[in-house]
Amino acid sequence: MRCGALALVGFSLAPRLAQAQLPPAPAHEVEPSDEARKYFQTGVELLQDPDGARYEEAFKAFRRAYEISPSWKILGNLGLTALKLERASEAITAYERYLSEGGTQIDPSERAQIKRDLEVTKTSSGTVILHLNGGAAAVLTDTRERSVGGPVVNSYQLGAGETLALQLIAGHHVITASATGKRATVDVDVTAGVKRDQELSFDQASAATATPAVGAPTPQTAPPAPATSHGSGIRTAGLVIGGVGVAALVGGAVAGLVGLKKQSNLESECPNHTCSFGSADEQNNFQNDKNSLKSMGTVTTALLIGGGALTAVGVTLFVVGGSKHDEQVSLVTELGPFGGTLAARGAF
Repeated sequence: MRCGALALVGFSLAPRLAQAQLPPAPAHEVEPSDEARKYFQTGVELLQDPDGARYEEAFKAFRRAYEISPSWKILGNLGLTALKLERASEAITAYERYLSEGGTQIDPSERAQIKRDLEVTKTSSGTVILHLNGGAAAVLTDTRERSVGGPVVNSYQLGAGETLALQLIAGHHVITASATGKRATVDVDVTAGVKRDQELSFDQASAATATPAVGAPTPQTAPPAPATSHGSGIRTAGLVIGGVGVAALVGGAVAGLVGLKKQSNLESECPNHTCSFGSADEQNNFQNDKNSLKSMGTVTTALLIGGGALTAVGVTLFVVGGSKHDEQVSLVTELGPFGGTLAARGAF
C-alpha cells in the first residue's frame, strides 16, 4: 500500500495491528539528510508557535522527514505529535521504534516518560479491524466526541478491497468511509483492551444519504428566508437617542432658569456693580455663590448643546429608519470644543 497521510496498513488473510504508514525500520542507523532536517526543523518551530503548539502540522512535517530519512532521531517528536492528536497507532509504532533504535543514546528520564506514555496509550485504547465492502478505495474520517475540548477528528486512506486495523482511544467513534459518489457511516464504541471487527458497506441504503462529513456545508432544502429589515431597529434607536436629547434640553432649561434667579440675587447684593460686605463670612459666601453660578452656567451650556445634538441624531435615525432603501448607518462619538458629541454617518 502506498504511504500517504494515513495510519493504516493493508491486511490479507490475517489482519494485524496497523504499523501506521511509517516506512519499514531500517537495518542500520540512518543519518537524516539535509531535506529531512528542514522538515524536522519546521516541525520543531510549529511546536514552538507563540500562539500554541500546532500539533497537526508538526506531525505532518515530522512524518515527511521520516519518510525521507527513516532515522530514529525523528521518531521521538513524531510519536509525541501523534500522541497529542490521538493517533494511537502511529504514536505506539514511533515510540517503540524510538526506544529500540535509540538505545542508550536516549536520556534515561526521557525514556522513562515515553514508557509511561506508551503504557497509558495502550491501556486506554482498543483495536478496531475495519472491513470495507464495495471494492473501492476510500478516505476514512474518524471522529471521537470528548466531554471536554470538542471532537477529535483524524483522516486515513483505505485501499480498495483492504482490511485495516486501527488502534483507537476508548470512547464513542463515528467512522465514515467516503469514495466517489459513495458514503458509509458507522458508530463504534471502542473499549480499552478489546479488539473488535467492524464492517462498512457502500451497498447499504444509508450510504447515499449519510450525514455530511464534519465541516461540510449542510444542503439547503428550502430557499433561505428573506433578510429581515433593520429599519425598525434604527427607528427605535432614533427614538431612544432623541428622548435622551429632549431630556437633556429640559434639564438645560431648568438649570438656566435656576441660574438666572441666582444671578438676579447676586446683582441685588451689589447695586451698580458696587459690593459692600459687613464681614469676611459675607464676602466668602458671596464668592462661593458666584463660583456656583459659573459652574451652573457651564452645565447649562453642555446640556443644551448636547441635548440639541442628540435630538438631531434621534430625528435623523427615525427618518432614515422609515426609508425603504437599504441603510448603512453608524453612530460615531466625536470630540468637540464642548466635549463629546454623537454623530450619525453613513450612506443611504
